[in-house]
This record gives sequence, structure tokens and C-alpha cells, in this order.
Amino acid sequence: LNPTTGANGAASKSGKKPKQAKRILLIDEVDVFFSRSFYGETYDPVLSLKLDKIAELQNLVWTMKGGDVKMILPALKKTEAYKDLMRDYTGVIDILNSQIAKMCS
Repeated sequence: LNPTTGANGAASKSGKKPKQAKRILLIDEVDVFFSRSFYGETYDPVLSLKLDKIAELQNLVWTMKGGDVKMILPALKKTEAYKDLMRDYTGVIDILNSQIAKMCS
């Protein structure tokens, strides 16, 4: 029986909210818990696309880097490589556009 609640867990008759009991987590072998194979491991959902069309866009960006940076993205969007990527990868257009814009900045 919790002293701050009734037998069924309802709030006490005074109407005050029951105090939360303080909790502590005990970890045995903390070195294992924080190792790279357990808690210390990161989850990196990444897919690396190595496509000729992306390489073509990257090369075009590098050739245009000396000029007006604001003109690079509009120029890329006119290329067949860009249009092909958008057509072939319709499910990730927003991600592609975001990454291509970063490539241009």
C-alpha cells in the first residue's frame, strides 16, 4: 500500500497529488554498459549513394565555385543529371534537394 495513494492507487482524500517516489538505476559492470557495443554505440541510419549522376553534379559544382554561389543551384536544376535523379528517386526528393543545396553552399 502506497501511503500517498489509496489501495487502488487513487489520489488521497486531501486532493493533493501524490509525491513521485525517487528512483535510482543501479548498473553492474558499468564499463560494459558504456562500451561501444551497448549504450555507447551510435545509431547512424545512413545510405551512401554513389551514382554517376551525383558525381556529375559534384563536378559541375566544383567548376562553378569561383563564380556567384547563388547561381550554382539554379544551374544544377537545369541539367539532365539533376532531372534524372529527381525522376529516379521520387521517394527521397526532399532529401536529395536538401543535400544538393548544401553541396552548392
